[in-house]
Amino acid sequence: VEFTGRVDEQKKVGLMQKTWVFVNPSFIEGWGITTIEANACAVPVIGANVPGLRDSVRNSHTGYLVEYGNVKVFAQRIVSVLENEELRTVLGAQAHEWAKNFDWLKTSNDFLSVINSDLANRNYAFEQEKA
Repeated sequence: VEFTGRVDEQKKVGLMQKTWVFVNPSFIEGWGITTIEANACAVPVIGANVPGLRDSVRNSHTGYLVEYGNVKVFAQRIVSVLENEELRTVLGAQAHEWAKNFDWLKTSNDFLSVINSDLANRNYAFEQEKA
């Protein structure tokens, strides 16, 4: 384990690309962006089975979800991925494909579409009230 401190984006991607497994034992996540970043580098994730990570880790496809705090199972999953190159390769490939679903431009366009739709509906409702 190497603690690097803060690194820039380029260095972070380079470090993740060298990684065999990414571990996220958090007890809560709003959204597991770091897990998707690891997946984008074809790195499987072992994460706690908690809100947020349940949304970003596809259990047994892009990595594994483990009961929060279950150190023994976390360790078993980590070791299984580290020791099994074929498993690591399959999970990594599936993780990479999964990560392609997440794109800031697509997300922002989807968000703007929802806002514009809502505004259009509100304007229509407002115009109806005036009449």
